[in-house]
Amino acid sequence: MKSMKLAEKRHSTREFKTYPLTNEDRRILDEIWIDRPSLSKESSVDFIYIENGLTLAPKLDGLAGYFGNMIVAPQYYAVVSDANDLSYKIAGYTGEWFILNAIRHDFGFCWLEIKEPASAKIALNIKTPKTLVALIAIGYPKKEFQQSTIYAASRPGNLSTLTELGYPNLDIFSTQAPISMRKSIVEIAHINTFDSSPSLSDLEHYGIHEALFYMRLAPSYENRQPWHFLIRGSEVDLIMTENHHASQSIKSLDAGIAMFYFEVGMRESGFNGTWDFTNLDGEYQLPDKFKTVGRYHY
Repeated sequence: MKSMKLAEKRHSTREFKTYPLTNEDRRILDEIWIDRPSLSKESSVDFIYIENGLTLAPKLDGLAGYFGNMIVAPQYYAVVSDANDLSYKIAGYTGEWFILNAIRHDFGFCWLEIKEPASAKIALNIKTPKTLVALIAIGYPKKEFQQSTIYAASRPGNLSTLTELGYPNLDIFSTQAPISMRKSIVEIAHINTFDSSPSLSDLEHYGIHEALFYMRLAPSYENRQPWHFLIRGSEVDLIMTENHHASQSIKSLDAGIAMFYFEVGMRESGFNGTWDFTNLDGEYQLPDKFKTVGRYHY
């Protein structure tokens, strides 16, 4: 199954069965982690497997959680990295890569925000000088999730995101998943200048419309969908909104997750490329509270 088809299945698990992962499933996850991508030699990201999650979860109440609520799971992965913007981006990219690959084996996952990194490290007995950036709850989902082949409506009254965006012939199944208000690709894309408003045919001309379409499946903190993509020849700049109360680590995690989804979409559309994190000053003006966080060369 292609990675973007896996992305359609991807959802956050809120409730887990109480029994731990088997030794065989632990081995599968360890093998996935060994094959993780490497984006930069200047950054180091590690996953620390946390057992006894049912016992530790109450100690993390107020220190970590999802929308302020601690998600109880039999085990967690602690995501630790160097305390800088680049490392946080790498953590988001690598963590979502890990989750999407593990979904092939029907595990359940949920990203958890860290409110108090130092206190959470003490509660988890983590011995590392690196910063605790996030937790990923992992286990067997308590309830089976019925997922459509794509998110349902993106605007009230729309039949689907597909009819709005020119893909009316794909097979749509019913879903019991929460309806997610997703921006259309013409809302998040720009050509040459940030104030441009491209049409769908404009994006099809560049051949990256499908990559942008699947990019919309990427999770983001509080479902902010803070991404914008500025297309300039064979480069695409990822631009993020900055006017939000989320911490810088959360914003950078979101950026890394977005980079991963966009890259997967590009590769599956036939474009190979790489992300550049340096020399991001562009020859264009951005409004206040917007920032270029990565540049994709293809």
